Amino acid sequence: MRQLPQCQWYLDEVLVQIHSSVYNHFAHQRNIESRARFKSLRDAALLDWCELIAA
Repeated sequence: MRQLPQCQWYLDEVLVQIHSSVYNHFAHQRNIESRARFKSLRDAALLDWCELIAA
C-alpha cells in the first residue's frame, strides 16, 4: 500500500478550514433555529466530518 505524504494532515486541516468557511458563509438559517436544534445539527455535522476524515 502506498504511504501518504507527511503533509497529509496539513491538507486535511486545510480542507476542514475551507469547508467551515464556506458553510458558515451560507448558514444564516442558524438564527431561525432554536439553540437546542442548532446544537444537535452542529453535532451531527461534526460527526459526519469525523467519519469522512477517518475513512
